[in-house]
Amino acid sequence: MTPQVSQEGLSQLWQDWEGLIANCSQATVFQTPMWHDVWWQEFGGTAELRLITVRDDGVLVGIAPFMYQNGALMFVGDTDLWDYHAPIVADGREDCFYSALFGYLEQQEWTRMDLRSLPQTSPVADRFMDMAKSRGYKTELTPEDVSPGLALPSTWEDYLALLSKKNRHELRRKLRRLERQDSY
Repeated sequence: MTPQVSQEGLSQLWQDWEGLIANCSQATVFQTPMWHDVWWQEFGGTAELRLITVRDDGVLVGIAPFMYQNGALMFVGDTDLWDYHAPIVADGREDCFYSALFGYLEQQEWTRMDLRSLPQTSPVADRFMDMAKSRGYKTELTPEDVSPGLALPSTWEDYLALLSKKNRHELRRKLRRLERQDSY
């Protein structure tokens, strides 16, 4: 069956959106309907809300929470209050979603897409860039900010083994002290 793409209102979409979040392993608090609603009510200003949904056989498989202003299509939110932007897509439905979404967007009126604050692992940049280039659009990918990260060992014991003897001693001493304070 061919996916259906449309714009929907936040209130009519809320319950399905929450269900979609549960099927999206990459979802963050920044992708919840509550977060979008609060931000939109406070900062939406003169922009036009465009919540673009993709449904397959009536089931919501993804949402692109966009806003439109001055010819630009961009994610709802800003980089000061939003760590990451990305569509919300059910796991395993990415191909269906991005293909249907891009086809829909080609039929809409906009002169520029400004998709900021994408996580490095987000498929948006790669998929949108590839689709846009293949259709003759000019694309540009600009690194914006860097979020530091740290790969941690899988167990507490493995983590402790990475510490120096002095730091292990200090950590254990402070944990014992904390435990004694909790018992009061």
